[in-house]
Amino acid sequence: MQKFVIQEHIQKNSCHWDLMLQQENVLVTWQIPLCPSQWHEKPVPCRKIFDHRLKYLTYEGPLTQNRGFVKMYAAGNYQILDSAKNYWRINLHSDTIRGNMTLECMQEDQWQLCWQGESGE
Repeated sequence: MQKFVIQEHIQKNSCHWDLMLQQENVLVTWQIPLCPSQWHEKPVPCRKIFDHRLKYLTYEGPLTQNRGFVKMYAAGNYQILDSAKNYWRINLHSDTIRGNMTLECMQEDQWQLCWQGESGE
């Protein structure tokens, strides 16, 4: 199993969540506008952004250049159940969140997340 993290990214006038999945020496990252407790309601649009450094698996605190603050929502392990270039089906497991997730590319950096699982607050 590989590691994942979900961080709440708080900025001056907005908030989003970053889902980061470890792939070798980087964290493949999606920016998600809704809190994980709202993911089960319907498919959630999200955006695949740049890969992050592995240090973000455990980092909480301010971001450089006044880009806001990140705090840990969940961290644990994940397993790839199925994948292709623009499709991931994974299982997440941590103390905070567990279940299956599908990430599917709709066009360019625009993706859709579908969640089947539990997430606590």
